[in-house]
Amino acid sequence: MPRDRNSDGRGEAASTSKGGGRSKTAGSASHLEGTTLEQRIRIGPARLYVRDEGEGEAFLLAHGMWCAGHMFDSMVAELSTTHRVVTPDLRGHGKSGVPRLPWSVVDVAEDYLRILDALRIDRVILGGYSMGGMAAVHFALKHPERLSALILMSTSGSAEPWMRRRELEALAGAVAMTGAPRWLAFQAAYGVFTADFRRTAPDVVEKWTDQVEAMSRKALVQAVHAVGSRPSLEDRLGSITTPTLVLAGHRDWHLSSRHSVVLSEKIPGAELAILPGVGHGLPIERPGETVKLIRLFLKQVGARSASKRA
Repeated sequence: MPRDRNSDGRGEAASTSKGGGRSKTAGSASHLEGTTLEQRIRIGPARLYVRDEGEGEAFLLAHGMWCAGHMFDSMVAELSTTHRVVTPDLRGHGKSGVPRLPWSVVDVAEDYLRILDALRIDRVILGGYSMGGMAAVHFALKHPERLSALILMSTSGSAEPWMRRRELEALAGAVAMTGAPRWLAFQAAYGVFTADFRRTAPDVVEKWTDQVEAMSRKALVQAVHAVGSRPSLEDRLGSITTPTLVLAGHRDWHLSSRHSVVLSEKIPGAELAILPGVGHGLPIERPGETVKLIRLFLKQVGARSASKRA
C-alpha cells in the first residue's frame, strides 16, 4: 500500500515499489536488488512522479522539454547496477502534475533540491539533458554543496537568440490553440532524432511522439515558455566548481553542439565529448556510449579526489 510521510517540512512523498514486492520509506539510502521505488513528491505547485532504483552513490537524471523520465530507461538499466538512480518526471511532464501558474527553468532547479530533500540525499551526481541540463546549470551555481559531479547533455547555458525566441512564441501560440497533433509531434521528433535513428528505431520514436501527444496544451505551452525565456548564465559559468562533463551530438540541429563547446570553455576544468553521428536525442540514441563516457569521467573524478586526500 502507498505510504505518506513528511520530510522535515521540505516535501512529502507517497511511495510504492515494483519488482521486489516490498515497499520502503522515501528516505532510505539503499534498495532491494531489482526493486524500483515509485513516488509522488509534493513540491508545492504540483506532485512530481519520481522513480528511484539501485543502490550506491546517488545519481539524478533530469529530462528535457516534452520528454519524461523514461527517456533514460536504457541508461538507468546500466547505471543502477552501481548507483542509486533517481529519475523524476519534471513538472508538467509524464506522470507529474501540471502547475496552475507558469514556471521557469529556475523553478525546475529548485525542484531538484526539493526532490533531494524529500529523499534525504545530501549529495548527488546531477545529469541534465536539454531543458533538464539548463536547470542543472542553475542548480550548480546556487547549490554546489549538494553536488559531487555535473553531467550536461545536449544543453546550453545561454539564452535563446531573439529570432529563436520569436519562433518559440509562435510555437506556443499554435500549441495553445491545437495541442500537439500527430504532425507536430512528428515534426518535433525530426528535431530530436537523426534520420538514421528514426529509420532504425521507429518504435522508440513512436513512443516519444505518443508521449508528446499525451501532454495537455497547458503543459506543452508552459514548457516552451520556460525554455524560451531562460536567462543567459554565460557570465557566471566560471564560478561553477563542480567537476563537469559536457556531452553533445555532432548532428544536433535542435541545439547546436556549439552551446556545449561554450559550456566546456567557460566552466573551469570541464571535459567535453562530442559524439559523431548523434543528434539532440543523445541519451536515447546512444545510451551505452553515454554511460561509458560518464563512468570514465566519474572514475577520473574519484581518482583526483583520492589523490587530494592522500
